[in-house]
Amino acid sequence: MDKSATLSSPLFPQKKAFAELSIPWAKVRKQYREDLGIEIPELHEAEELKVYRCEQSNYRFYHPVIEGDEQFYVQLATKSSYYPVWKWEYVFAMKHIDPKSKVLEIGCGAGDFLHALKKEKDAEVMGLELGESQSAAVRERGIPCFSESIDQHAQKHENQYDVICFFQVLEHIAQPLTFLRSVLKALKPGGQVIFAVPNNTPYLYGCDIYHTLNLPPHHQGLWNVQAATALEEALPEMKLKEVKTEPLSIDEIKAYLSAYRRYKRTAPFGWLFFNVLPKRFWILWADWTGMQGRNLAATFSKKG
Repeated sequence: MDKSATLSSPLFPQKKAFAELSIPWAKVRKQYREDLGIEIPELHEAEELKVYRCEQSNYRFYHPVIEGDEQFYVQLATKSSYYPVWKWEYVFAMKHIDPKSKVLEIGCGAGDFLHALKKEKDAEVMGLELGESQSAAVRERGIPCFSESIDQHAQKHENQYDVICFFQVLEHIAQPLTFLRSVLKALKPGGQVIFAVPNNTPYLYGCDIYHTLNLPPHHQGLWNVQAATALEEALPEMKLKEVKTEPLSIDEIKAYLSAYRRYKRTAPFGWLFFNVLPKRFWILWADWTGMQGRNLAATFSKKG
């Protein structure tokens, strides 16, 4: 770690974050072009993207901040797997939401979670979605949806929601504290914040640093369980209720071993026997080694 290169931490502004890694921006642009057929902004050819780590929380983030514009996300939306209809974290959220709750989802996509929540919990649901076509699709399902930011929404809807949730959103936010303060403003005292983010502990950062969609302009922050838990300290209004990682599947274990082999330039011992030993062995092995799933979900209550 380069102790001479420091920035203020986005989670603890009074604390320092240290440069941990440099990534050539030309390589990032090449990744997007070859993997997704997307051209991203060109910087000075000598400029590099740096990864900084907050020593207080273990939260990592990219610098300089390079965010995707509307055209970038329109292109990504054409990828069939970019907006899956159902996600593991939806099940996590469902068990924490009481029937008839008033729920806001930020970045609700086509409204699949809100539609299910309305049907199963008789919840009063509302969405925020900046993509106009997606927002229109949500409204066509009979769900109120607005094309505005949470900051804009909170100014008009203070202390109104029992639950505010957002899935695979926070990693796109360069200033997470500002975002979360707006969330808390719109939440009732005693209400819940429920979110999910990619878990960078297993391999996305550790063994697959150049995973295209984990790089800017798509992602801005690299979350893990420690960083998510630290939000309770960073924002004293929030009290942690539960944090959980997605259960590992055999496909995830294989992807981990493959990424390790690709990034470390050597095959882990288990790779040689992956197709020989039974799947149950690999699930037990992953549990024994402490390997975690690709995503994590957390819920916090707003102190009242």
